Amino acid sequence: MNNRVKRTVLTLSVFAALGALTSQASAVDSEEIKVGLSYKNYQLKEDFSTGGGRITGSGSVDSWSVQYLGLTARYKDFFVLFTPALSQTKNISQLLTPSVGASRSFTFTKTRNEYDVGFGYYVTKNVAVTGGIKTLQYDTDRGPALNFANTSSCQTKYTIPMLGISGGYSFENNWFVYGNANLGVNGSTLDNCNWYRDTGVQVSNYTGKPSYQNLEGGVGYNINKNFTATLGYRSLQLKQGISVPLGGGDTTNKIYGLGAGIIYNF
Repeated sequence: MNNRVKRTVLTLSVFAALGALTSQASAVDSEEIKVGLSYKNYQLKEDFSTGGGRITGSGSVDSWSVQYLGLTARYKDFFVLFTPALSQTKNISQLLTPSVGASRSFTFTKTRNEYDVGFGYYVTKNVAVTGGIKTLQYDTDRGPALNFANTSSCQTKYTIPMLGISGGYSFENNWFVYGNANLGVNGSTLDNCNWYRDTGVQVSNYTGKPSYQNLEGGVGYNINKNFTATLGYRSLQLKQGISVPLGGGDTTNKIYGLGAGIIYNF
């Protein structure tokens, strides 16, 4: 690898390390500098619920096909990662039940955006510790509902610092297993979705510090020195506090499903 390419990789590492990671595990080799590109397609289901104060409710999104792109740069035992998820839009429904009055059904068009940036360090050949920032954004268009505000559009964006551990074990026949766990707390929320109103009264608003957890595991196969295929299962949970005029509560999003991917190592 020539000096110009090395400088480019190291510059990328410095800028990416200013953010931070989810994780990715594959076969470990002896190259000092290594760059990889990845593509993963997950079929994810999302369940969400709201509870506390004057409102409870639940809903789900079936079979979101979420594509994750990945760029990994490694220097010796240090690595950085940038993983955006391609935007996905889905029509969903949710049933909300105020503490006083009848349940009402809402229809949404929801677009989900997600990306992670981060860094990591291999403490052993097969185990790495990671740190990073997760950004998760929902853009929502809501249809009309009886006794509620007119149709509206809103956006909620979560930014959550993450810590994690990842690992992998390679077998002699080019197969390997991998897994990672990430935990995020004390995040921040930018929200303009204060649309839930009853006779002009604001009923709920996102407050507090969102938390996030991510578990993933699977198997992989090194097709050749450049290409690696993976198959895994992912489980995510986002929890956010809400405030209401008469008490507080929380909203929880659970996201889970299977996915397959391909990694290209330069």
